[in-house]
Amino acid sequence: MKKNLVAILFDLGDTIMDEGTEVKDAGETTLSAELIPGMADVLRWLHAQGYPLAIVADARPDTPLNVLKQHGLLELFDCRSISETVGAEKPDTRLFLHALQTLHISEDDYPRVMMIGNNLERDIAGANRLGLRSVYFHVNDRRRSIPMNRLEAPRHTITSAQELLDLVAALAVEVAADQPPHDLGKPEERELVAAFAPLIRFDEAEPFLPLAVGYTIFKREDPSPSFFRRIQRDWRPAWATAIEYAIWWDWDIGHLYELEHVWTYLDETNRLVWVEASSHGGYASMILEDGTIPCDGTHPIVYSQPGKHAFSPTPHWFTMFRDLVCQAALDYAGAEGVLIKEQYVRQIPDTPEINARVGEWLRCKAFTPTLKFYRQFQIRPDQLVPWPILDAWIPARVNWWIDQLRA
Repeated sequence: MKKNLVAILFDLGDTIMDEGTEVKDAGETTLSAELIPGMADVLRWLHAQGYPLAIVADARPDTPLNVLKQHGLLELFDCRSISETVGAEKPDTRLFLHALQTLHISEDDYPRVMMIGNNLERDIAGANRLGLRSVYFHVNDRRRSIPMNRLEAPRHTITSAQELLDLVAALAVEVAADQPPHDLGKPEERELVAAFAPLIRFDEAEPFLPLAVGYTIFKREDPSPSFFRRIQRDWRPAWATAIEYAIWWDWDIGHLYELEHVWTYLDETNRLVWVEASSHGGYASMILEDGTIPCDGTHPIVYSQPGKHAFSPTPHWFTMFRDLVCQAALDYAGAEGVLIKEQYVRQIPDTPEINARVGEWLRCKAFTPTLKFYRQFQIRPDQLVPWPILDAWIPARVNWWIDQLRA
């Protein structure tokens, strides 16, 4: 089983050092600066764990040298890839490739390299171009924090050195592909997440039920780690905590693997005030026309499209389009082969042979929906895991299924 992380790359400004404390000379070289709180201890811990570390920064050549020396951190880094030295600025991939080659990282292992930075346009887009695990460090608002396109969408968002430590620790958890991840994460977080997990109602003939759920807790506006959207405050009722549920199925009736989402929003007293859910690549509120949230206690109720699993606050959405819903579950079974999202393209094979095997398997699962949604599925606490753990498990799980179909 391969390690989920093989190296960690860092930007410098507002990632390791606090840009607001820089002292510069006339040539704009930083002579000294304070560090982001807690970052020195985290860097020493990462080095002690054996992770190769590198600086990838747009800076004057001596800036990282001066700052790292000032704080006794220079020896922790195996490489400094600096724009003026390499002759390229982020998001140009040459700057990242210089670090990767210096660290002797093979292209197959790029998905297991973490790049941490505070600039969506430079750090995140550059890392995503190579398929690295991009981490947006939203430590302040000096830079734009809203992705302008999918290339700028970070794989993860953190707001402190401690959250970086938590993220690396989560990714260090190894879960076998032939079983779902379970009973992981902080107990107090899982208790909160379990209390507001959605209750999903399925068609009586539904062949596929969820296997695991990755969760993310938001206390501020930030990009989602698993869906191209931003968790915002704007027109929703005032919320203090938002919980994202990334719900995993091994199968959709049209393709191998499925990830749908539900978002619950809580006020300062942990009262449920808003619910959203995904549907065919978009998302919508799960609020009824009278403004109420369908609930069973604290659990919002959502209905799952037969076979396709898009969510609705009422089964009426599916009965309105009965013919299309039935056609998708019956006539189009297996039509899409393996679903491969952008972040997994380097880790999951996509060949006509594999797609044919997936299609053959799914055609045997074709069914006619009853459009009677009496089956209830309550997410169990042991199915809830932090999103980074599920994220690292997904490509291994898909490849495990591909191996089963080939056998």
